[in-house]
Amino acid sequence: MAKKEEKKEELKEEQAQSFEFSGEEQEETKQDDKYEILSGQYLRLQADFDNYKKRNATLSAQRYNDGVDSVIEDMLQVADFLDMAIMAQKDEAQRKGIELTKKTFLDVLAKYNVEEIKAMGEEFDPNIHDAVQSVDDEANAGKVVGELKKGYKRNNIVLRHSMVVVAK
Repeated sequence: MAKKEEKKEELKEEQAQSFEFSGEEQEETKQDDKYEILSGQYLRLQADFDNYKKRNATLSAQRYNDGVDSVIEDMLQVADFLDMAIMAQKDEAQRKGIELTKKTFLDVLAKYNVEEIKAMGEEFDPNIHDAVQSVDDEANAGKVVGELKKGYKRNNIVLRHSMVVVAK
């Protein structure tokens, strides 16, 4: 009978050990699940942060360009005044000085990719021209025959439309 009791004791010990082992396995499984959840959250958070940085970089660049465009649009009046001064000047030496000043001014604007929009003799394009007057001229119908105010563009985006006279 002692042997039966010993076997029962051994069986109980084995069951207890297997129960403890399965408890350890369960704890390990819980930790693995928790690790997977936290790892997934970390990866999503990292991706969200990367997207945030890209979005802010794009937004910052756009705001910078908008600011530059705004300043350049205000400075275009200086080019207009220089054009008027050139047309009004009767003294050739002074005219050349003003033309040189205008050329220097346009060179500075060119550093920022600003360029004049060609208008005279071109087909009228409402995307870059603003027709303020029309004249009868069948030979040049649909073409720009006069320019009242020059237009400018920066990086192929119109800053100011050319104010033109169109033949009809």
